[in-house]
Amino acid sequence: MRKIWKYKIPMLIDPFNFGGVFEIEMPVGARIVALQSQQGSAAMWAEVDVDAEREPRKFVVVGTGGQQILERWSYIGTAQIGPFMIHVYEMR
Repeated sequence: MRKIWKYKIPMLIDPFNFGGVFEIEMPVGARIVALQSQQGSAAMWAEVDVDAEREPRKFVVVGTGGQQILERWSYIGTAQIGPFMIHVYEMR
């Protein structure tokens, strides 16, 4: 069965020193469809097969003008959190 699930993005980072790496357990084959701010924090929404096994997926949050973006990363989206713009990539 396929559904849309929401995943909060942990803000484990200093807004002046972006580069926070985080991991989320998602069903295998989950397809991220959106990244937005919601009530002052960031979240991703993914289309998932709720019956699929889970796998860890690794992401990184970078700020505008922050750390170098590696070519093997896949862009997920951008969201405004307060006065900051965050950019989320999946690390592959």
